[in-house]
Amino acid sequence: MSYFEEITFSNSQFPVNIGSTLRISSKHNLGYGKKINYDNSELVESIGTGTDLFSNNINTMSVTSGQYRIRQSKIFYPYYPGNPQLTEFTCINFQSETGIIKRLGYFSSSTISPYDTGFDGYFLESSNGSYFLKIYNNGSLITNPIEWTSFDNYNLISNYDFANFTVFALDFLWLGGVGLRLFMVVNGKLELIHTYAHAGNSNQLIFKSPQQPVRYEIRSTTGSGSFVDVCHSVDSEGIENSDDGYGYSISTGIAGISMQSLSNTYLIMALRKKDNFRENYVQLVKAYLYTKSNTNVSFLLLKNPNIAGALSYTPKNNSCIEYAFGNGTTNTITGGFELEDGTFYQRNEVSKTFRDYMSILGQSINGTKDIIALCAKADSNNTVITGSMKVIEI
Repeated sequence: MSYFEEITFSNSQFPVNIGSTLRISSKHNLGYGKKINYDNSELVESIGTGTDLFSNNINTMSVTSGQYRIRQSKIFYPYYPGNPQLTEFTCINFQSETGIIKRLGYFSSSTISPYDTGFDGYFLESSNGSYFLKIYNNGSLITNPIEWTSFDNYNLISNYDFANFTVFALDFLWLGGVGLRLFMVVNGKLELIHTYAHAGNSNQLIFKSPQQPVRYEIRSTTGSGSFVDVCHSVDSEGIENSDDGYGYSISTGIAGISMQSLSNTYLIMALRKKDNFRENYVQLVKAYLYTKSNTNVSFLLLKNPNIAGALSYTPKNNSCIEYAFGNGTTNTITGGFELEDGTFYQRNEVSKTFRDYMSILGQSINGTKDIIALCAKADSNNTVITGSMKVIEI
């Protein structure tokens, strides 16, 4: 009697990823678009001439003739070489509407309005009474648009109503471009709908960068329509240590920054990405402050504060970031999103470790770069602060 039974899976089944290995239950989540009771604009940005309506934990984008609306994550999600990446999207109202283009996927564009050129990545498109899978490399289609009637398993979705709540899942293995697979939930079952095999069939990368944002958009040529962004999730399959990456730090040095007045909060140092490095993934993992003075200090770690006075950014060698130090006089701080705050005391230090989505340096659709700023305020004049920040780059 045998107590074991052989179980086999084919590459057409969801339990087998595009790298031909079995999916595991402990996927590493890189980011998500869940919206519960509020829409976090620090993580997902909306832009365009159309409108948004957030209600009942979904966001409805609407356009009239000639308008457009885009929702895009500010994070360009990291890709770990050799590990398949799975992105899941849910939406409502993806049905074709006259004079309307709807897209959702893992892609970016030019930073120039109306953001409809320079596509890189992949997306599903509803337009002209049909549905397409489109794959771009730096503005150029890598293959002809794949119409849904040409999908491998079109028969499974030939009568599907895309106006209803719809679940898409796409996985890819980059390494220059092994391929891309499209799954859909049909009658309660996740079905393989189409496979695009890239390796051996093209002399170019499948897309320029495997690190892209999640994006939903709707555009009108002549008509009016709406498209509902429900949720998304991006996962790496097989990665064991998400701290893998290239780590380095920036420091004020021993001289530090002398803060002129006890009345103000001053910039100690700030980080942002260099120009043309938006796809690079950079995350703050540690911040350190020390006071050389006999005084008490409150500190703030802020994202995108208002910084008075001019700053001079210096590029960090062998990295994708640039940094600036405050001058202790005119570089005062207001506003910003608080990542961390606290107080430390005379001739003492504080060190904070981070590992959340808000400590990632993102970028807006129009190219505006996130800034993370280390700031301080003291209870006496001319307090000297030294500081450093460590980041991981992938």
